[in-house]
Amino acid sequence: MTYKKMSLLALCAFSLSIRAEVNRYEETKRNIISNNTRIFDTKLFKVPFPQKDSASWESIINDVKDFVDDNSEGDSSLGVSFELIRIGSGQLINSIRVTYNSLFGTQGVLPTEEEKATMRSAFESVRLRMQAVQDNLAPQPKPAPQEEVKLSKKKQKKQAAQQAIELAREQTRDILFTLAMVIKLGCVKATNQIEAECIARLAGK
Repeated sequence: MTYKKMSLLALCAFSLSIRAEVNRYEETKRNIISNNTRIFDTKLFKVPFPQKDSASWESIINDVKDFVDDNSEGDSSLGVSFELIRIGSGQLINSIRVTYNSLFGTQGVLPTEEEKATMRSAFESVRLRMQAVQDNLAPQPKPAPQEEVKLSKKKQKKQAAQQAIELAREQTRDILFTLAMVIKLGCVKATNQIEAECIARLAGK
């Protein structure tokens, strides 16, 4: 096999690997959004938080961890952001469970204003931390495009490899940004549902 054919095969393999990662990125992001819609619905405190939803959400967190591990080469801040999000996710789920058990677990008993304020504060704390994570992950302005310069094949390969790394980092930031946003929205939904559930129970619903 000639060197030229080998280079062409290597380029094809490289392109396929990038396409595979793009597909993985799109699927991961889609799963985050669809699971948010299903899990953090408008009836959070009607029943205890379902174990199947907890397992499903934990699976999403694990998928994101794998994505970050595979696509954050040279940028340790992405791993730090994921860890903050992972902690916030766990606190959101735990606060939902505590809210149901302490505020709505006993039929015919409504929570006091102090009890509701305590749980609203817990959700607000997570929301603010997720907002801070989003602020850190916000896209940075891209440098102005430079005038094209003809490069040798070796430099073209090196440039393509660097661009692939930068694309992977950009996709990872977007995945983390989306996950932080979803957790933040979950906190808002939970906060709103505390009062909504109180009203529903007063009305006998």
